[in-house]
Amino acid sequence: MLNSTKGHRFMRLPVVRASFIVIALTTMLIGCASPPVGIRPSGGGDAVRIGLSEGASRVELAGPEDLRMTVGASTLVGRTFTLTLSGDEIRVTGSGNDARGRKVLVSSNAPIRVGSKRYRGSIEVFPRAGGLTVVNVIAIEDYLCGVVPPEIGYLPVRDIEAMKAQALAARTYVMAHYGRRIANGFDIYADTRDQVYGGVDAESDVGNRAVAETRNRVITYEGRLIEAYYHSTCGGSTVNIADVWDSPPVPYLTRVYDADDAGFHCAESPHFRWVEVYSGQKARELISANLRNGVPDAPRSIGRLRDVAVETQTLSGRTASTRIVTENDAFSVRKDKIRLVLRRPDGANPPLRSSYLRIFSDRTSEGFVSRVVVSGAGNGHGIGMCQWGAIGMARKGYTAEQIVQHYYRGTQVTTYE
Repeated sequence: MLNSTKGHRFMRLPVVRASFIVIALTTMLIGCASPPVGIRPSGGGDAVRIGLSEGASRVELAGPEDLRMTVGASTLVGRTFTLTLSGDEIRVTGSGNDARGRKVLVSSNAPIRVGSKRYRGSIEVFPRAGGLTVVNVIAIEDYLCGVVPPEIGYLPVRDIEAMKAQALAARTYVMAHYGRRIANGFDIYADTRDQVYGGVDAESDVGNRAVAETRNRVITYEGRLIEAYYHSTCGGSTVNIADVWDSPPVPYLTRVYDADDAGFHCAESPHFRWVEVYSGQKARELISANLRNGVPDAPRSIGRLRDVAVETQTLSGRTASTRIVTENDAFSVRKDKIRLVLRRPDGANPPLRSSYLRIFSDRTSEGFVSRVVVSGAGNGHGIGMCQWGAIGMARKGYTAEQIVQHYYRGTQVTTYE
């Protein structure tokens, strides 16, 4: 049984001075059920339609065994094919063939290579929005084998309970989202817009075992499939969904203190604590380029910065609003949109790792920002299951069911018939 959170206080990030480049971040935290309600896969039976790519100008297909391809009224057989868009049709060439049709269906007794990746199941290709859409139609359990390791990591067998928790969450997610992208011709994307799916080459023995040992098991709340959101690292506390996104409250997606008497569950994460340091010029450049991500009607030129500071916080310590003051105006960035406005200063400027942060500014004698320091915790939106927390709990001896019920409060693990 999980330890009670009664008497614990939620973590507060340490107060630091921006004038110190090296900042010491502390780790204190001041039986049987009815089948869940869900809809059947649009792929038919227990299959799901995964959108691998959209808008492609060219698609390369190959296999170690013959591919059987239906193109209009023609049936083609061969090992390699190239598909290109020709007007409103698909032209198929390769293996001595040249055919055209509005839709291409591909099957094989072995995994099918699409570009550089291999996929079980079958492949569909059709024209849409000026390019080719590629869809993998695959059995749910086979799909999950290509999702669990890319999402939570290639973990050793000692962490299998964490991988089983990930399998439960991923299965629940896909089953709750059948038809979500039906206007695009599939159910869900194969990337972070839904769940990262890498096909056969992304599988692992431990991941496959985790999927098999949780087969047909899903997470429910009052008999319905839950929205099984998850993220990399909560930093010590998950968050109410309404505090991060413009969403109504959800009873099982609430703030959870993520520790027991042995310490924080996600403390081993490389993102448990972090710091970003910006020159005043770099902060100005990033905010000017990205302010519309959080304030849609903001001007394109904001002038020099006078202040960047957290304005209000949620109960879990995440940013509820961030105030940006310039020489010309002042702006309020709501919730986690600050991650898309004050992005990381390195490389391609990815979003800040989380909104679980504090912001400190140094100023020149004229009152303009000369440096900004952001000290933060965690990685991701903070809603639902913390993946590094799940790993930490597995290493402490918790079961997959205990893990998911810790993060999704009041839920049950149910067999889906």
